[in-house]
Amino acid sequence: GGAGIGCFVADRHMSALEGSIGAFQRRLLVDSETETKARRILTEGGLGSYLRQGSA
Repeated sequence: GGAGIGCFVADRHMSALEGSIGAFQRRLLVDSETETKARRILTEGGLGSYLRQGSA
């Protein structure tokens, strides 16, 4: 996207190991400095229900 937020997709290849049953969700990791902006953009895009509260 064009938001200029660097990210890392964790667990990207888990679907190959688990047989694509969806047991392991992918995680989108961002720097703490851009967390608020990333959360806002994802929420505006209809993905807010997938966000965890706080840091895991």
